[in-house]
Amino acid sequence: MPELPLGSATFRAAAVDLGGSSGRVVSASVDRGRLRIDGVHRFRNRAFTDELGLRWDAQRLFRDAVAGLRALRAEGPEFASVGVDAWSGDYGLLAYDGLLDAPFHQRDARTDRSFPAVEALLPGDQAFRETGVTALPIMTIYQLMADLDAGRLDTVRRMLLMPDLLAHWLGAAEVAEATNVSSTGLALPYGRGWDHRRTAVLGLPSRIFPETVLPGTVTGRVTAGILAPGDATDITTVASHDTASAVVAVPARDENFAFVSCGTWILTGVEVDRIITSDRAREAGFTNELGLDGTVRFLRIAAGLWIVNECMREWGLDGWGARSTAARRELLARAEAAPATGILVDTGIRDCCVLGR
Repeated sequence: MPELPLGSATFRAAAVDLGGSSGRVVSASVDRGRLRIDGVHRFRNRAFTDELGLRWDAQRLFRDAVAGLRALRAEGPEFASVGVDAWSGDYGLLAYDGLLDAPFHQRDARTDRSFPAVEALLPGDQAFRETGVTALPIMTIYQLMADLDAGRLDTVRRMLLMPDLLAHWLGAAEVAEATNVSSTGLALPYGRGWDHRRTAVLGLPSRIFPETVLPGTVTGRVTAGILAPGDATDITTVASHDTASAVVAVPARDENFAFVSCGTWILTGVEVDRIITSDRAREAGFTNELGLDGTVRFLRIAAGLWIVNECMREWGLDGWGARSTAARRELLARAEAAPATGILVDTGIRDCCVLGR
């Protein structure tokens, strides 16, 4: 294990990592400059459908995250700090009396209408030249426009991206962490905050956008009663876009490396020091996302394991027990051995969004 330049201080921290199909709470200790993972608690994340569309059960996610923090706290000393990361695009809307309702899922069909409406006001090719962010229907900008058209923003006082929402429920201030903001389609380049010119053109109310902060900012303290009595645990922003945190952890020896981050989406790219906004990059489907310490992830998003995960869920094979694991292995082995049908399904990002609904 490599030495870390953290002196001789001993402390313990926790991270809540939320993905499209599961979440985990991880605790880690640093002792004499060495990092050690000392606990992992896993839980499911399942979307649901109601009369309005496809949604996330954010409150259940929070309960599961708290249960994980408590379980790992019971196994070791007090946490010095807790951080939260999650997928990009989705958010919760806070009214004056709490969460408006369950957050919409980025794969919900409502952006089919808002996507062309935004394109008419802010053409995607122009936006790419200005920001390096490619136009994708899963992004926050198209979801907020759908909310605006439906009148859902009338009583909203704040929009919090998913990791910031859960951190707020833990006790953090209402803020927006910069790496996740960079993927919303509403951000200035290089972590410089919200692009208020773009939000004004769209007619989005300025009051809903929280202050943008960088990774490493202490934004509050875990509310008394969530962890052990007497604990004084800070909440610190991490690179809250989960891919940003994943790339930080790549064991590269220098800056010349590529990465593949595989989950419900597959993201393939490199880390660079400036955004790339050429027509060639846009036509190839690449985008630019902010990383830690001002770095940029130049990457392409492709369909991942969402379709497989949804099939497993429908078939009752998404458990973690021995029977489910054995059944999944048998199913995948049969699929691998099956002859090709000659039928090709395009699981490009727009089509994959449709298939996932």
